[in-house]
Amino acid sequence: MPNNLNKYSALESYKYWWTVLSLLLITGAVNLQVPLYHQYAEINHASHAVSSLAFAAYVAGLVPVLFGFAGASDRMGRKLIIITALSCSLLATLLMIFFSSMNSLFFARVLQGVSVGLAMGTVTAFLSEQRPGTEKFISAHVALASSLGFGGGALATTISLMYSQEGIPISFWIALVAFPIVMMGMWKIPTSNKLRNVPLTRIPKFISGNISPYLAICAAWSVSGLVIALLPAQLAIHDLATWTGPALFLINIAGIVFQPMARRLTPKINMAIGCVLVPSGYLTLIYGAQQGSILYLLLGSSIAGAACYGFTYLGGLTYVVEKAKLDKARSVSGYFLAAYVGFSVPSILLGIVADSKGVSNALESFGFLIVLVHIVIFIMTMTARDVIKIHIASEGLDK
Repeated sequence: MPNNLNKYSALESYKYWWTVLSLLLITGAVNLQVPLYHQYAEINHASHAVSSLAFAAYVAGLVPVLFGFAGASDRMGRKLIIITALSCSLLATLLMIFFSSMNSLFFARVLQGVSVGLAMGTVTAFLSEQRPGTEKFISAHVALASSLGFGGGALATTISLMYSQEGIPISFWIALVAFPIVMMGMWKIPTSNKLRNVPLTRIPKFISGNISPYLAICAAWSVSGLVIALLPAQLAIHDLATWTGPALFLINIAGIVFQPMARRLTPKINMAIGCVLVPSGYLTLIYGAQQGSILYLLLGSSIAGAACYGFTYLGGLTYVVEKAKLDKARSVSGYFLAAYVGFSVPSILLGIVADSKGVSNALESFGFLIVLVHIVIFIMTMTARDVIKIHIASEGLDK
């Protein structure tokens, strides 16, 4: 089937793009609090380990959902699960507005993890059902919406803080208004997908024969996680903690900029490029944070981001979506499980290291590890033939 996205009716287009908007809002709310992490830690006198644990509580919500409810949308319907995900994000936002503290952040992150865990695979499957045969475009739209959301939420709060340091940032209130509107719009969307009589609790599915896409996204997103969890403490030494928001935004926006290029490349080439960009970007941004150089900080964030949410991200996601066939929801959940393990677990471990050895030493030590891991991923990627074969096969079907 040709990849013609302009042949659909106005109602079908509304349904498609409102679903994409739901994912954008959910992912945007996840990082609204990022510029305030250092402030929360100071108010509660929290250690680096505690701060990292609160940030990584995301996993406590996300992993059980990915493992226990990967088949929920198949049985209960895509629309209901997306509305549930929006509700969880709304509750998390309310919690941080009215009970701002490190303890509240912990519970909010759990709710955000549940929300993203429910939304990612469900949205991808829902979009695929609406426009079958356009997997490459759907993967790109999911990547675009989530990348813009993850970076845009933090930037919105940073901009809000530039106008006023008092009270709750206006970005929080904007999200609070947006959630009910998007939820009502999603509720009115007509849906015709047939419910499948499958177990409610099914573990995520991992594509057999090649682990490089999972290892690559795990390593790439570990860099993004550290920017949120530990970088503010390092930047605070130079009174630059507020630059965490712009750095995180650039990590995401750089991925968006390079996604059109990544769509024209095979998953194999995308992941190989990512093996060069992720360690290069990480080392550059850490150098900038240690030296108090905004230029190197933002440059490094852009280089790493081109892979984290561009080449590596889209390459692995396209590979999984193309090879998953009818089990897209479970397979995409497996991909994002690997991504979020990398996003959170290294931050917890390095938070512990930072308390004993210092933030700078912890970030430097991880630099050596990230280089070594990407050398291994590069070798695995270049020797895995199925990554390129599946892409070529799908290209042939599109013609």
